[in-house]
Amino acid sequence: MKAVMKLRKPVFGTSVATLVLAISSVSVMNMTAPKPLTGYQVTVDGQVWGIFEDEKMVEQTFCAYKERFLKNVEADDIVLNVEFDAKIEIEEVVTPTNVYNSLEVIFDQLHRKKDQAVYYTVQPGDSIWAIAARENVPIATIMTYNPELDVEKIWPNDEIMIESEVPFIDVVVTLETVEIEEVAYETEFIKDNSLFRNQRVVVKPGVEGEKEVTYNITYRNGYPDDVEIIQEVPLKEPVTSVVRIGTMATLRRLGGNNFGVVVGRLSSGFGNRRDPFTKRITFHNGIDISAPRGTPIKAYTDGKVVKAGWDGMGGNMVVIDHGNGLRTEYAHMSSIGVRVGQYVSIGQTIGRVGATGYATGNHLHFSVRVNGKYVNPFNYI
Repeated sequence: MKAVMKLRKPVFGTSVATLVLAISSVSVMNMTAPKPLTGYQVTVDGQVWGIFEDEKMVEQTFCAYKERFLKNVEADDIVLNVEFDAKIEIEEVVTPTNVYNSLEVIFDQLHRKKDQAVYYTVQPGDSIWAIAARENVPIATIMTYNPELDVEKIWPNDEIMIESEVPFIDVVVTLETVEIEEVAYETEFIKDNSLFRNQRVVVKPGVEGEKEVTYNITYRNGYPDDVEIIQEVPLKEPVTSVVRIGTMATLRRLGGNNFGVVVGRLSSGFGNRRDPFTKRITFHNGIDISAPRGTPIKAYTDGKVVKAGWDGMGGNMVVIDHGNGLRTEYAHMSSIGVRVGQYVSIGQTIGRVGATGYATGNHLHFSVRVNGKYVNPFNYI
């Protein structure tokens, strides 16, 4: 029995030493193991872009990209909102690999494009209307993408955008702008049977009024997307003009939707207005009367057709010379029913309503010129 006891003591001592060494090793490993790092995970529309070290730098990277779309904001405009059209989430998480992503990942993702911009290089003999037809792009779209473009003056090798780039994430800018616009004056007519109906004598000139118009304009990726009138404040009342009109043989407005030369709805008056494509204030040299495609257009009074054909911005156009320096113009026709040199009578159908040329929809653009100068058509119909 003593021999057995002597044998067990050394075995027991060895086991204890092994256990102490194992415990010590675990303690050292726990002390030297790296602590898990926390970072900021960026998720865009459910897609994880990465985990980044500095939340503030992440936010600054997104803000810097959005500011690119504020370059063309006018000094007087008030920026109401700049936002991404996407769900962006930044949340604190534990990094699974203890490695952070570089901010360049966000930069590269933001500058990705779903589609690149497409440009057309003007060739000798090109016109903006030929380009629009050849590329199957509406003129309105071309004007939106190229607001500084003078459609009457394009030169070979000019670059014209026909498709805008589509970024990976849309940026929507909403701003408030205030414009001073003219208010059309009304005209009081005095019948005079000593004058032909294509003759007018201004007894008292009309004076345009003024109004302050506040707009909310939304831009998507730098291009106009929506315009909303928020407020209109009258600044100066218009002064009614008084005009003597002949009672012999011209068409005239009969009230309601009958404007004499066409039956429809007034959609734009004479004078300064916001261009429907570029959203800028431009001079409108006639009146627009919206009507269904194919609605008959009538000659204002007797006269000679001096133009009947394509006129670029005006699309299909007819111009009639009535004598005494008076001419009337009819634009955007879907079809023309007269020819140059033909004499027409008051009320004769000369064409039909359409949306050719620089037009957003079916309407007649009716203009009146006296000795070469555009005048308010409401003084004549």
